[in-house]
Amino acid sequence: MKKLMMAAATFAAILMSNVGHAQTLNITNWTWNPGLVVGDLRRYTPNTPNYLALNGVGIGQFELTGNSSFNMPVDIFSYCLDLYTPMSTGTYTYVTGSTLVPDASRRNMLGALLSHTTTLLANATGNQATIISAATQMAVWEIVYETATTPFNVTGGDFRVANLQVGPGDPNLSASQSLANSYLANTTNGTWQFLSNYQLKYLSGGGVRQSQLFAVAVPEPATWGMMVLGFGLIGRALRRRYKAYKAQLLLR
Repeated sequence: MKKLMMAAATFAAILMSNVGHAQTLNITNWTWNPGLVVGDLRRYTPNTPNYLALNGVGIGQFELTGNSSFNMPVDIFSYCLDLYTPMSTGTYTYVTGSTLVPDASRRNMLGALLSHTTTLLANATGNQATIISAATQMAVWEIVYETATTPFNVTGGDFRVANLQVGPGDPNLSASQSLANSYLANTTNGTWQFLSNYQLKYLSGGGVRQSQLFAVAVPEPATWGMMVLGFGLIGRALRRRYKAYKAQLLLR
């Protein structure tokens, strides 16, 4: 029951991000889950201040834990959107997608990507899960930062991921690059569409932390009914437990 209530609280916090006022999250811990691949990142742009050169970067899905502004526990699996700020704990704010990714077509590509790779990652284990996670993160960056868009490719163009260091580098880097490029092809040739049972959520780091992106499954109407019934049963069980405990106190 505790795990069910934790899941319900997290899902409710995500739903509350749709309300009129901005909801914030206090992230107290983050890690790579299921793992990370190490690579070097380059972004070449006509605007020199935007040139980016990062070596030995951890690439993969994050797991963020903490509490919402409604004091609900949250446990979110997300991907980095912002390469120009560090990843850290602290305050994040739910924002609209256009705030962080102004191009609607690219937001749709991100939706097609994450609504498919989320399932692929959930069904993977071990080393393959790490590769899928890293490939998804590479593809997210490519969609957000690439300007030479024909075709999208994480090993070429204005944005790229590579091994530029002396030595063999991460053994999973090449497989992650190839998989990322196949994901990008699927999102551009129509093989993958943005699935209607998923929504994208965007977390802004306020310019001091890496902004985040994640996909959340939207329950079907029948599932909504089951969830409401389940929450009602949980509440009823808790009320019964409280009454029994109160009766025991009165008998003492």
